[in-house]
Amino acid sequence: HCPIVGFLWRYMRLLSLLPPCILNILISLVFFITATRFQLALKGGSAVLATSAMAVWAAFYSLTAVVLSRRQNERNATFIIETALVLLVLDMMGFAMLGGLKMQFVWLGLSGIGCAGFFAPFQLFLKQFYSAQDENKSISLQAALYLFSWSSGYAGGNLLTAWIWGKLDPENGWKICYLITGGLILLVLLGVEFGRRWAARRLPPPESGVGADGGNMASAGAELPQKFNFLWLMVVVGVGGCLSIAVIRSPLNLHLEANSISLMSRSIVLALLTYVQALVGLSFYRSRFWPYRPW
Repeated sequence: HCPIVGFLWRYMRLLSLLPPCILNILISLVFFITATRFQLALKGGSAVLATSAMAVWAAFYSLTAVVLSRRQNERNATFIIETALVLLVLDMMGFAMLGGLKMQFVWLGLSGIGCAGFFAPFQLFLKQFYSAQDENKSISLQAALYLFSWSSGYAGGNLLTAWIWGKLDPENGWKICYLITGGLILLVLLGVEFGRRWAARRLPPPESGVGADGGNMASAGAELPQKFNFLWLMVVVGVGGCLSIAVIRSPLNLHLEANSISLMSRSIVLALLTYVQALVGLSFYRSRFWPYRPW
């Protein structure tokens, strides 16, 4: 057997954290590049347009996630994810080849649809790699690693932009960033298909019926502590955190540019901000409590 393939088979569960990392490279890169290009084109014009990238993307992402929530299941999760990844590869090519400012809104909308098509069913896809016993024992570890994965990816998108657009090619570096990201998404597509085949060969098929699922939930409820029921706190902190991120990320780029901070330095500042988030999330990997009990 090929040693590389053998390594992938052995560490597939850990490697399953790479796709959200790479997808967030895409999200970070799209937000930063579109906002910066609007800003450079406006030259002191309305800041609303320059910061509208996240709003357009989020609108399409939210609507798509709501629609998929009623359609997705364990059987079609892989198909939805692979379709979304193909859309994102084409979307990156569109960003690079048809880069007019008005076309940015088209590509932003398609990017939001594609990202929702990946992230909405992704947890269902991951269930192929974990037994119920694994999930119950390491739920805090999985959550911490997942947060570290996507946060590191978001920071990586800023670093990629800083290096290529800010240093190597200030004229067309943003196009190169999009093409590189499209290539990374293509690798994710191949990895998802590889993971599907790995799960089909190495893991038993999921049990069907309400009884099996109910049993797993009951056992999970028996193993996890019943001390805390902090769903309300998680909602408050989550909403507050999202608002803080929106307030910081959108205007920060404009503020740094107004103070004559270079594009490369701006990208690095945003990357460092997100790496702090990644490390804080990872620090909770030894948590003994889960904030709510859905069963």
